[in-house]
This record gives sequence, structure tokens and C-alpha cells, in this order.
Amino acid sequence: MISFIDRMLKRNIGLALGGGGARGAAHIGVLRVLEENRIDIRNIAGTSAGAIVAALYAFGMKPNELEKTLKTLRPIDIRSIKIGALGVFENGPLIKLIETYLPKNALIEQAEIPLAIHTTDIETGEAIVLSQGRLKEALLASCCVPGIYTPQIIDGRVLVDGGLTENVPISALHKLESGFIMAVNLNGSFSYMKPDSIIDVATNALDIAIDQRTRDQIEDADLAINLDLFKYSRTSAIHFEELVKAGYEQTKVILAKDYL
Repeated sequence: MISFIDRMLKRNIGLALGGGGARGAAHIGVLRVLEENRIDIRNIAGTSAGAIVAALYAFGMKPNELEKTLKTLRPIDIRSIKIGALGVFENGPLIKLIETYLPKNALIEQAEIPLAIHTTDIETGEAIVLSQGRLKEALLASCCVPGIYTPQIIDGRVLVDGGLTENVPISALHKLESGFIMAVNLNGSFSYMKPDSIIDVATNALDIAIDQRTRDQIEDADLAINLDLFKYSRTSAIHFEELVKAGYEQTKVILAKDYL
């Protein structure tokens, strides 16, 4: 499969991993399929949950190890609550993961695979792509749900969840000079859960706004891997293994349709 892509396109392959909370486990299945088919990812970018997977993979963690590592990560761990000035929670579980599994004081530019982390400037609304600088702060920014987690101050900017501006960070791969872009959208069905509370209503409203933008942005990808994960919650990790499997099986079907 990879020989076909290389022969026809002769371009560096870039992979954009989209945000989606707990659904980000599906990215592990996607990566497993790509590795099984010897698809060599030359550049990688991520938003929010996709940024976590992208960073770990770019620093050398393989899909099997990713699965073991991320299985323990939960979207919100109430035992780690600390009140911040600009957010309710400090992201204790993510901080622990970064400090445990990534090199101490790691810089983005030290990644084995060129890496970009997508964030949003909450003061200006600008999309900010980080391809150098401290990895820990970049990941915390990209995963910072406004009003929930504490924003990160980087180079004088107040940075939060990259999903607000580009949930599937294709533009970041252009900055890394990717020639052929594969983009993974964790809500490829563009469907939403029936709301049972005011929180569900607010979550759906935000998702709809993000997805309307994503519909247009993902057209810029050479290959869109639109995963149908509608039945899985964005905020619960209880279906982790099922999400990994869904990402794997759906990606196999999509690639077979396009390249076999």
C-alpha cells in the first residue's frame, strides 16, 4: 500500500489527529492500521486528544504501548481538583502522563517525527500552531477546555483547546510541508447524543459549532478518515478498548476502499 502512495504522489505523508475527548482512543487503532501497512508518517499534528496521541507517537511510542499507557488516562479526575485563576481544574492526570512517559523538559522540536500541536488564542480567536517550544505546556494548552481547565500562557498568549479553531489540524501539516495529508475526524458521522441535561445541551452546541467548521476544513485533506463513533461518549473512558477496535476496523475499510 505504501509503495503505491509513494510511487503516485512522491510526497511526505502527514497525519492530522483530531480532537474528541475520550474518543481519542480510536487514534490508536488508526495508527495500528497504518503501521501494519507500512505507511510511513513523516509529519504529525494533533488537536486536544489528538495532540496527546500525536506527541507520544512522535516521541517513539508504538500503538501497543500507547494502548497500555492511555488506558489509565481519564478526561477528568475529581481527586486531582485544584482551583485555578482561569479554570476550575488543573489537568492533573495529563500532567502526570506527560511527566511519566515523555522526556523531562521535552521540546516539540526534539520529536523523532516532526510534530505540531494546535491551540487557540482565547483573547484573539487566532489558531496558534506550536512546532517548537516546551511540549508539556503545548499539550496542556491544546487539551484545555475553556472554563474547565486552566489555560497556558505561552509567549504572552493565553492558549486553550485547539478544537475551537481547527479540530482536525490540517493547516498545521501544511506548515510542516506535508505533501499528502491524511486526516482523522473522530466525529465523522456528524451525529450527536440525545441531551439529558443542561450540560449535554451545552456540549452538543459546542460540538455542532466545531463540526460545522470541520466539514469545510477536512475537504483540504487528501484522505479523510471519518470515523463513526457516535455511540461513544466524549467524556467517559469506559469504552476505551471498543474505541481502539473501532478506529482499527473502520480505518481498514476506508484504506481498502481508497487504495486496494
